[in-house]
Amino acid sequence: MARIVLITGAAKRVGKELALSYARAGWHVAVHHHKSIEEAIELQSTARSFGAKVSLFQADLRGRGEADELFNRVVKDCGIPQLLINNAAVFEPDETPIAEDVFASHMTVNLFAPIRLTQALHAKVKDGIALSVVMGDATLDVCWKNFYSYAMSKAALRDWVAAHAGDFLPKLNLRMLLLGPTLRHDRESETHFNALVAASKSGQPTKVEKITKTIDMLVENPGDKPVIDLS
Repeated sequence: MARIVLITGAAKRVGKELALSYARAGWHVAVHHHKSIEEAIELQSTARSFGAKVSLFQADLRGRGEADELFNRVVKDCGIPQLLINNAAVFEPDETPIAEDVFASHMTVNLFAPIRLTQALHAKVKDGIALSVVMGDATLDVCWKNFYSYAMSKAALRDWVAAHAGDFLPKLNLRMLLLGPTLRHDRESETHFNALVAASKSGQPTKVEKITKTIDMLVENPGDKPVIDLS
């Protein structure tokens, strides 16, 4: 029986590449998407062309109870995931004064949804050890003046993982990957993206291949570091 992975925000960008990578590796991939329906269907079609199994799940993670409902649907239709990749994120610029709805969206999707999904997986795991991977951001100390709601949500998520990773043992390993700039967002200027690249430890974008190889390693040997810097 194929292993199951749930990837949030998997219809586009990094999430899409992760989904295709695990589909090629023989996993049953549960793809979460919000508005990117056409992209999700195209991803599923691509995966099916090489014999992979991809199931699609639409959910607006900003909604109350949506993370739990999403997880329950995945379990019902696919089974309990061995791997959860919390990739979905809101990335919106802020105005001054900061808008309550924008702030709430960042905190709900970027922070609360990964917490709830990790807790839901922990509650369902019976045999073996599951892995929840949370996507963090290694660039929060620079160039985020106009995206402070985003930066605050990611900083809080990092602190939560560092403080609570041990709470889920021995049933579940919780790890955060701190990514440097990876793929430029369509709401992000080239100048801003290049500034993030220049400020990263490597001075280069974080390659998707590096992310997938690290997750593969964590599946086999999670180690004892809750936060792993890939920048």
